[in-house]
Amino acid sequence: MRTLDDIKIFNNTSTEGAKIEKLGKQSIRITHVCGCRLVHHLFVREKEAKSPENKQSLNANRQYFVELCKTHKYTNINIDKIKKHELK
Repeated sequence: MRTLDDIKIFNNTSTEGAKIEKLGKQSIRITHVCGCRLVHHLFVREKEAKSPENKQSLNANRQYFVELCKTHKYTNINIDKIKKHELK
């Protein structure tokens, strides 16, 4: 679920001034002003999984690579701590 959480944070950051670069024929990289980067592999086949949650997470891991800036990375770490605390 880590990639899905990173994507949510990436989508909530400001898109003003973002750069979009073509990486080969099948991928693009979006870089926000804050330093967050997302690489989207456009032509990835979906894999089958036993449960819908696993399928969504598995396909997100194959289709996206997210690198958050320091500010947003710490936001994600705090979200992980909150989730772990709620599970206890």
